[in-house]
Amino acid sequence: MKLDEFPQAVKEALGYFEAFRRLGFPADDIFFTVYRSGTAQVQLHSQGLQFACGVGLLPARYKTQAASTKLWAEACEVWNAADNKDICESVWNFSHAKREVVGMLAAMTDKGFKWNRVKEGALLN
Repeated sequence: MKLDEFPQAVKEALGYFEAFRRLGFPADDIFFTVYRSGTAQVQLHSQGLQFACGVGLLPARYKTQAASTKLWAEACEVWNAADNKDICESVWNFSHAKREVVGMLAAMTDKGFKWNRVKEGALLN
């Protein structure tokens, strides 16, 4: 499957994943979660805190744990493929995470998250 063929909720999840990575959080602290209703979230578990971002509903065929886990693994594999960088930039540029980065940072700060100095422009480019 090509990156642009994944459900919108998965593309939004990749956007939040990218935002957290650009803030310096390790990939192992970021999780994709799907509830029985099909509601998907990206969760950051770090510094003894948790921050969750809703990314939308998945189609019914992905509501099971096995199906959503497989879907996320496939999306990550495609995201990490060297020949998809332009598409990844497009997903990032049109993601809710990028559009609402100031609000996300404010909410994370309110929860007590701290981060090392972030590379200038990391969340804007």
